[in-house]
Parts: sequence; structure tokens; C-alpha cells
Amino acid sequence: MPPTVKQPDASSPRYREIEELLVERIRHGTLKPGERLDSTDALAQELDTGAGTINQALAALASRGLVTRRPRIGTVVSDNVRSIIGQANAPRSTAIYAVLVPDLRLPTFSGMVHHIQEILRSEQVHVSVFNIEGGPQVVDTAISRCIDDGVDAVLLIPPFFSKIPFDTLLKLKQSKIPVVTCWRSAGIDEWPLVEGSSTDVITTATQHLLDKDCRRVALLKDVLVPDDADVPPIEPLTMDCDPAVQLEFMQTLVKSQIMPNPEDMIRVNHGMDALRPGGLARQGAVVDALVEWLEARPEIDGLLCTYDIVAGLALEALSRLGRRVPEDVAVTGGGSLRAYSWYFAASLTSMDHDQATVAQLACDLFKRLRQGEHIEPGHVERVPCKLVEGETTAR
Repeated sequence: MPPTVKQPDASSPRYREIEELLVERIRHGTLKPGERLDSTDALAQELDTGAGTINQALAALASRGLVTRRPRIGTVVSDNVRSIIGQANAPRSTAIYAVLVPDLRLPTFSGMVHHIQEILRSEQVHVSVFNIEGGPQVVDTAISRCIDDGVDAVLLIPPFFSKIPFDTLLKLKQSKIPVVTCWRSAGIDEWPLVEGSSTDVITTATQHLLDKDCRRVALLKDVLVPDDADVPPIEPLTMDCDPAVQLEFMQTLVKSQIMPNPEDMIRVNHGMDALRPGGLARQGAVVDALVEWLEARPEIDGLLCTYDIVAGLALEALSRLGRRVPEDVAVTGGGSLRAYSWYFAASLTSMDHDQATVAQLACDLFKRLRQGEHIEPGHVERVPCKLVEGETTAR
């Protein structure tokens, strides 16, 4: 029997990696003889590549007799494929890692996936990307596909609103596939977690505003809600909404002998749409509410926004009021300055999590788990965060 796949080197073309991944699906029975493969566009979206690359991979499979490309039908696994590549009884030459992300349209996640691909490509690891926003069934299907494909590791970023069914998590746990979660826990505490420290972000950003001589600093807490949620654009910040953030904010003010004003802490409710390209312009109701709120508080000279999207909305509101940034009001954001930089006409001072570092920490955990290292339950890798000071928004 001929070898299934040649070992690729660091310069192996992308289509060869995809060719090998599809071969493995055939060998493991995920794709069966006579079964039609997904469309070229669907495969391109799943594997985060172009349709031309998919067509190259399918052409290579066809030249080996593993698939047949039929007009008006599509690409079908050959009936005699078992006699060509045999069963899944040989070690795979290339590791396959799966990355499950909430929404690939969001720069935060697409950027991190890019970094992961760059890190692992040099290590001859194939990265299969799944978009899992859209409901529990979508997540279950993606995880089942990972198990069926026999992937070597999974990076799981939980979806925003639809919880992952516990049965699905249990199925993944029982598969013994190493799992790393990112930004927040998926519900299995023994899986290692990569996350940022929101309290460090708040302390540093608040102190930065105080160092710029701000004496009445407001806290604008980012709250992500479903696009169709029936909630007011802004509302008072109650103690059950991320109390650790509020506590760090108030303690930092008190250390500088400034008495916190509860009326200067609000939650800003924005939808997922605001995170997508062009979505900021569709948050008019939020901007209108911020204009009214800020107009009633002319003494505010500093805005601490827990997310850069909220900072962008605040900048628009200040512009409508004729308040100059930074001369009248200094503004800081947080979380994704580089990913959303096209939203801002002016530079924005921000607490920025380095996506490349997030990706590297996740990949390091992958490697440790695959090497059989025992990682204690509840292990957390903290993502470094640094203040990126803009040229115009810091006083």
C-alpha cells in the first residue's frame, strides 16, 4: 500500500495541508465511500482559506483516485478508497489542532486565529477553524466533528450568548482530547484557561487618567447584549455587574484622595453588531443616550471605558457636545485597540491585550498537554496587558 501522506516541511504549500486533513477524514471514516464533500465555499470557510486553495487540494485528491469530481454533483469520495489508503491504523504525520471561535467576523478573534496559524505552521501543525456562533447545536456539531476527526488538541473560546450544552462538554472531556479555553471558562474547571486580568486593566487605566490631572473620572462599563435585546442603551451600574471592576476603580480613586461618585458609573449596553466592521455607526441610540448623560455632567474630565468600542461611542458623544479630546475630557479604552483602530479618527489611549501573546500562551499549553504534562485543574495563564498611549486622547 502506498504511503498515505508525505511529511510536509515548513515550506509545504497550504493546499497540501488541507489535502492531508481530508485524507485523515477519509481514513477515520468521517468521510465515507460514495459520500459527497461539502462545497468548495463551505470548505474554504471552515478551513480559513481561499476557494482556489481548496480546489488545488481536491484536484490532488482526485489525481490519487481518492475522490471523483462530478459536474453538477460535486466532489465524491471514491468507492474503492479503502483499497488505496486503508483504515486509520497508521500514525498521522501532521498534528491537527482545532480552534473554535464565537465569530470570525470579529477582528479580535480573526486576528488571534491568524497568530495561532503562524505559530503552528512552523511546527508542521494543521489548524482547523470552526465558527461556533449561532446556537448550542452549532457548537455540538463542531465538537462532534473534532472528535470524529481525531484532532490532537482543541482551543475553545465559548460563544457569547448561547451556552455550550453540558452534554457536549462532557462528550469532549470523555474524548480525552487536550482542551485549552480562552478568555473565559467553558464550564469544565480542569481545562487550563488563558485570560486577561480586568482588575489590573482598571487600576492602570484609572491611574493614568489621574496622572493626567483628571479629577472627576467616570466609569463606562461595557456590557455586550444580543442585538435584539430589549434593554436601555445606558443604565446605572449596579454592584452585581462585575463588582471586581467597580471595586478596583473606586479604590484607585480613593488612594488619590478622590471620593467616588456612584452616579458616575454606568453600564453601556451595545450589541454584537457594534464589534463588526461598520457597526459602530449603527449604535446611534447609545450615542444619543451618552450625549444626554454627559451633558448633565459638565464637570467630568475623564472617561474610563472598559472596552475600545465604548470609547469610540463616547468619543462621538463628546464630539457632538463640542467637548475637545483631550483638552476637555481625556478618554481611555481597553481590550482591542489594534483590532478596532479603523473606528477612530483620533488615536485612542487603551489598555491593550497583545493577541500574539494570547496565541503563544495557548499554543504553549497545547504543546505541554500533548507531551503528557499534568496541568493542575484551575490553571490560569494571565495575558499581559499594557497601556498604549495615543497622541491625542490623553491629556
